[in-house]
Amino acid sequence: MDSRSQEENISLDSWLNGKKVLIISGERNSGKSTQIEGIITGLLKRAKNIKGVISKGYFSGKIKSGYDAVYISSGKVYQLASITESKRFNLKQGKYFFDEKVFDEINKLLKDDMICDVNVFDEIGYLELNEKGFYPSLKHYLDNFEGQLIISIRINLLQEVINKFQITADSVILKM
Repeated sequence: MDSRSQEENISLDSWLNGKKVLIISGERNSGKSTQIEGIITGLLKRAKNIKGVISKGYFSGKIKSGYDAVYISSGKVYQLASITESKRFNLKQGKYFFDEKVFDEINKLLKDDMICDVNVFDEIGYLELNEKGFYPSLKHYLDNFEGQLIISIRINLLQEVINKFQITADSVILKM
């Protein structure tokens, strides 16, 4: 049985029936990425071609020690962020240090192959507001992509991201 509420099902149906952007918004650790994974599973059952990136936290014991970026179409996992600064992890945002080369590689992959039905951008936030991280590929997709987008954004950054990227009313917002 589908655990989504009737309101969420209506919103997803609205998105699938022609809206360009589906925004999943919620607090930190509210299940945005898990929600996206569920949507992807449903879309794959409808034979949709999906690309993009999902963020996955990784832990040392009970402490979240970083994030991986999973490139959806290949399943390749990139170590994106760590709580420990190093030569590789040197772009600081909050308590994490990011590997800019991972952003460069995934941005290039996304921009070089836009042939898909749906593209996912999980965890758009402060970096993208400062034109770093996945900013170049998200901007490119919003400006040029003919398909549909799924974007997850923390609730406290929702309006800022909508304004920065000029996301129009042609979107559906699901709040977690």
